[in-house]
Amino acid sequence: MAIEQLEHVVAELRQSLSVLGSEVVALRATCKMQEAQIAALREENVALKAENAKLREENGNLQARVAVLEEREGRNSKNSHKPSSSEAPWNRPKRSKKSGKTKKDMRKGSGKNRKLVPSAQVHETINHRPMCCEECGCLLLGEDPAPRRKQVVEPPEPRPIVTEHRAHSLECQHCGHVTKAPMPREALASSFGDRTHGWLSWLTGSGITTKRAAREVMEEFCGISISLGTVTAIEGRMSRGAKPAYDEAVAAARASPVVGVDETPWIQGGELMWMWTMVAPAAKVTVFRIQSRRNTDAALALLGSDFAGTICTDRFGAYNIFAKRGLCWAHLMRNFTAMAQRPGGEWYGQRLRASALRIMHAWYDWRDGEKDETSMRSEIDKDRKRIAFVLRVAIQGAASERTRRQAAALQSQFEQLWTFLNTAGMEPTNNASERALRRGVLIRKRGDGTRGDDGSRYMERMLTIVETLRQQPERRTPDFLAELYAASVNQRPAPSLLPQTC
Repeated sequence: MAIEQLEHVVAELRQSLSVLGSEVVALRATCKMQEAQIAALREENVALKAENAKLREENGNLQARVAVLEEREGRNSKNSHKPSSSEAPWNRPKRSKKSGKTKKDMRKGSGKNRKLVPSAQVHETINHRPMCCEECGCLLLGEDPAPRRKQVVEPPEPRPIVTEHRAHSLECQHCGHVTKAPMPREALASSFGDRTHGWLSWLTGSGITTKRAAREVMEEFCGISISLGTVTAIEGRMSRGAKPAYDEAVAAARASPVVGVDETPWIQGGELMWMWTMVAPAAKVTVFRIQSRRNTDAALALLGSDFAGTICTDRFGAYNIFAKRGLCWAHLMRNFTAMAQRPGGEWYGQRLRASALRIMHAWYDWRDGEKDETSMRSEIDKDRKRIAFVLRVAIQGAASERTRRQAAALQSQFEQLWTFLNTAGMEPTNNASERALRRGVLIRKRGDGTRGDDGSRYMERMLTIVETLRQQPERRTPDFLAELYAASVNQRPAPSLLPQTC
């Protein structure tokens, strides 16, 4: 009986083992499937990590690109090289309100009264005398030794001055030969005289009007009818006649101890060119030159390979070849403002901008006689140390890569920031050159530049004359141009564009 029970138990055990074996086989199969799934998940995880890293990199690149685009979109005349004329009136930075009279108030007549013209230059005098006393009605006699004076100015009537040249032919009573009188050079050169050439070239060459508008001015204001072809011919004659005066101005500017240099885009025949200018305050000369390139060779062509003076420029790399160079603090102020508005550069830009403001205020106070030189240099030296410190910190720890690069570039040009302190006659800014270029910018926008080399030569020569004579208020540009044309026609030496000395 016991044996049967044992056999029964053994049979149950065998059955249980068989079931367990089947379960083990099933578990092993399940494990293999799970191991395969785990391997697939691991591969998928690696792929997802790689994809995630790629997406993070792309996201970082896009964020950097968005930051650059936002900074570019936010550029204006206060934080970049853009001129204020390029901004829409509603987008221009608002100026802080200052106490005192504004330009609007001046236009309303709250400024100074107009100076009276000397009596010798008055064409007509009308006396207004009271007839009777406004109190008792008695007749009034006598003269007022100091009457109230009010002058009303009118332009002259448009009546052209026409000079007719008559060359007679006379027969000799002795031999019968007919002798013809020669026409003078000024009559053969053109149907329009010196003043017409001077006024018209001043209108078109200074950017005041276009050729068509100049025709209207000459016809409506002067009563002189001129065709567009004649306007072009007059410009060509004036350009050739202006060459000696232009060359003289170039030589004077190149010989100056300090010049400001700048450039702006120009269009010639639909192609991109560059209008360069150099302003020589000591010589009171401003020179323009239109060139095809904006590089070191073009800068050398403007200043001359033997230029020995000091230049004031922005941070454009084409000027690095010149040993004596100072950087314009107006451009630096815009760079500092842009840095202060850039994420990751706010702390550095704000401090650099504050130091720049103090430096320029100290220098201009000294120039205007409100501060002695020792105090000016002491104040500037403090901010010089502050700027050096901020640049070192920005290079090491600025969150913005652009800010770090900008700080490193300024540190490499650090000594050029202070050239104006050790150079007589040099200002801390290059604003004079930028103001001179505005005429060229307006001409380019109004008329799309010039068509060819002849037009570019005319424009650079006329702008040189106009901007140079602006620094000599005692001389009138149309009169100088008329004298220039007369000298050219009569083969006389051209008048000097340089300041007249007694």
